[in-house]
Amino acid sequence: MNPINDIFLRCHVEKAKETKRNFIPRMVNANNSIVLTFDTETTTDEFQNLIMGSCGIWINDKLERFIVFHDDDLDHNILTTIQKFCIKNNYEILSRARFVDEIFYPYVYKSRAICVGFNLPFDISKLQSYFTESRKMKNGFSFRLSENKQNPNVVIKHNSKTSSFIEFTKPFSPKNEKKKDHYKGCFVDLKTLTFVLQTSHIHSSRP
Repeated sequence: MNPINDIFLRCHVEKAKETKRNFIPRMVNANNSIVLTFDTETTTDEFQNLIMGSCGIWINDKLERFIVFHDDDLDHNILTTIQKFCIKNNYEILSRARFVDEIFYPYVYKSRAICVGFNLPFDISKLQSYFTESRKMKNGFSFRLSENKQNPNVVIKHNSKTSSFIEFTKPFSPKNEKKKDHYKGCFVDLKTLTFVLQTSHIHSSRP
C-alpha cells in the first residue's frame, strides 16, 4: 500500500474591495477648542424674514472674531444703519450668503466647531436659501444654506417642543471619489439645555 504524500499549498488573502455594504463610516468628533455662537433677528410679521444676525467665535475660550450679518436683500436704509454700527464698534459685517460660505461652513463643518444657540432650528432656518422635506428623517426638513455643492445641507427634525435632531447631510461627491468619514456636526441648543436643567431642578427639589 502506497503512503499518502503530503500536499503543501501557498496562499494569500486578498483585501476586500470597499463597497457600499461593507463601508462603515467612523464617528467624527467635534473640535472642543472652537465654539461658534450665533443668533438672528427677524421681522415681526408672520413671515419672520431675516433682518440681521450676530456671531461670536471662541478659540480656546478666547473671543477671536465677532461678525454681524444681514439679509442679502436688506432695505438700504436699514443696511446703512447696521454698517455704521459695525464700523463704530469695529465688527465684521457680511451678507447672509457670505456669512454662510465664509464663516458658518469653514468653522462649523470643516473645522468641526461646536455650534451653540438658543432655539437653533429657528436660527438655522433663517440662513437657508431653499428647503425641502428630508428623505433621511421622516417628518424632518432639509435646509440648503449654501449654493456650493461641497457644503452639505442641514437636516432638522423636531422631536418635541424643546428638542430637535440637527445634523449635516452627506456632502456631494463624484462617484469615483473615495468615501470619507461623515461628520454630522455638533449642535448645542441652549433651549433644550435650559429645559433639562429646569426639569432636573424641579425633580431634585421635591421632598
